[in-house]
Order: sequence, then structure tokens, then C-alpha cells
Amino acid sequence: YKLLPANISTIFKGYESLETNSKILAIIKDDNRVETAHEGDEILFVMDQTPFYAESGGQVGDTGVVMNEDVELRVEDTQKITGNHVVHRGVVVRGCLNVGDNVKALVDQNKRLATARNHSATHLLHKALKQVLGPHVEQSGSLVTPSRLRFDFSHFAPLTEEEIEKVERLVNQKIMEGMVIEAFETSFDKARE
Repeated sequence: YKLLPANISTIFKGYESLETNSKILAIIKDDNRVETAHEGDEILFVMDQTPFYAESGGQVGDTGVVMNEDVELRVEDTQKITGNHVVHRGVVVRGCLNVGDNVKALVDQNKRLATARNHSATHLLHKALKQVLGPHVEQSGSLVTPSRLRFDFSHFAPLTEEEIEKVERLVNQKIMEGMVIEAFETSFDKARE
């Protein structure tokens, strides 16, 4: 994003914690970099570290609150922009925010956990589709939100009712097993394995 200095970046801490103590590095209002945002302002802002997951791989960005004793912001979306710029879109609901302010960033835990469950379900669905339809099935897109998921995949024909029931049964069996899930970063090739 052209208004963000190239020398700033954000460290993502959201796998370890749903809250961070962060510093405001940049504020954008009405397509201008500003030093201060006031109550009612709709802004984009960057912090030095964030617990907010930025939209990626079909998964929507986190929402939540950023605050200190003088200001409160409602975070409505989180996006990753070129390089390590994680941009939060939000509204100042109380007080005034300044570049350099120290704030507490808090992810909406219920939404994050619901989104994570749906993200896991896409992996279970992919595996079940491969089992029922064959190894040629590949993911071609997805959308993961707190309330639903969409999984796009390649196959030669529409699924029959019987195939749908088999896939559903396999996914539900795995969900009921309550398997332990571990999040970690890896290469694209290792993730595909």
C-alpha cells in the first residue's frame, strides 16, 4: 500500500495469543497518512505486532478491539498488504488514537474459534472427498468465515446423494473424535502433503 512506509512491518502473534501489547506505527484516514484519528473516524492502522489474523487462504480476517485508557477502536477487518504490512480496518469509538500510542489488541475470541473450526472442517472435507471420489480431487478455492465455509474442488461430475452422505459421515466421524489440532507454519509443499 503506497501510503505505508516501507521500513515498518508487523509481527503476527495470533497463534500464541489472542491479545498483544502493541504500538501504533501508522494511521490512514481518507487515503491520507495522519498522526491522529478521532472518535467516529474510520481508519486503517498498522501496529508493530498483532494477534489479528489477516485474511489469507480464503479465511477471513479477525475482528476485535484495540484500546488503552484514552482510546477504543472496533477492528472490523484485518488484511495483509505487500510484505509484512498487516493493516487493520476499524472505527474509533472513543477517544483519540495517535501514531506511537501503546495499546492492547484483543481478538474476538468467539469469532476466531468459530472460524478456526470451519478452517479445520475444510481440511476434513478435502480428505473425505479424496476418500470418496478419488485422489484426483484437489482444492481450487475456499471461503472460511465464523458462520460457514465454502470448499471449491475439482471433480469430473456432480456428486450423487450417496457420495454426499458418505463425505458428510466421514467428516462428522472425524469431528466427533475430538482430535488434537496443532497450528504451525511450514512450506506450501509440506502443507499439501
